[in-house]
Amino acid sequence: MSDNIRLALMRQALALYDATDDGATVAACHLQAAVDAEQGLRPMQPGEDIDPEIPEQLRNWLS
Repeated sequence: MSDNIRLALMRQALALYDATDDGATVAACHLQAAVDAEQGLRPMQPGEDIDPEIPEQLRNWLS
């Protein structure tokens, strides 16, 4: 199975978790970690900071 198909299916599954409005379930968190790993992303490490522009971008996107 190609990387694109795997990633698309995992994202669809995440959307289903979001649609149920159950919040961040353990399974959804693991699925998000799998999506991140598939994209070559790594978890934040102790001492790393979130880019201060990201919360503002999210607020703009959500409004």
